Amino acid sequence: MSKLDPPPGPARARSNSGTDDTLPEILKHYRIGPRRRIAPGVSMRPIELPGPSKSRAFLLMSNPGTRMLEHTHTGNELTCVLRGSFSHDGGRFGPGDFDFGDETLDHQPIVGDGEPCLCLVAMTGDLRMNGLFGRLISPFVRL
Repeated sequence: MSKLDPPPGPARARSNSGTDDTLPEILKHYRIGPRRRIAPGVSMRPIELPGPSKSRAFLLMSNPGTRMLEHTHTGNELTCVLRGSFSHDGGRFGPGDFDFGDETLDHQPIVGDGEPCLCLVAMTGDLRMNGLFGRLISPFVRL
């Protein structure tokens, strides 16, 4: 989380995407990249972190009812729900909730009905997709 503290000095430039007004104030201090579709109903926007790091952060937007592919992680993933909700075997997560994943967690998040789910995700390592289809498309899904 220390990577999310705004760097000292003047505020960093923001993206002009139109969605910045709905983001928490702390994220408005970071350059947020353009939206990129990563799967049907799922898009992401990278967040530029200060300094070199093996960690990365991004905003993940998923349409209502979207069922993610079953996966695990090669590192750690911390997800904070900003809007909407998702659930998996570990429970239901709504605005303000955090979900932690690592190589011991094997899950298939499902976005709640009603509104899109917007999450702030910070992670190290990569996703490891399960199943034959997951392994086939894994080289094309980069977060």
